[in-house]
Amino acid sequence: MRSALAIAAQVRSGEVSATVLGRAADRGEALRAVDGPQVIQLAFAQMFMTTLMTGKPPVATVQRCLVDDILLPLLVEPRS
Repeated sequence: MRSALAIAAQVRSGEVSATVLGRAADRGEALRAVDGPQVIQLAFAQMFMTTLMTGKPPVATVQRCLVDDILLPLLVEPRS
């Protein structure tokens, strides 16, 4: 079961990173040369751990913070 969950998370991280990076590219953002799926897995791990520890998913403000303050700076070059 652990293996199946890990594979599912890996596949989903790849799908989500393609969507996130595609949207950023469509907006004209300069993307960093990073492993997008690996970065998305960090977010998944954080959300999973929060859900596991609290019994409920992170609230919308925490999710936005995770995306805006943590994920996007890892994936997108800062604007000059």
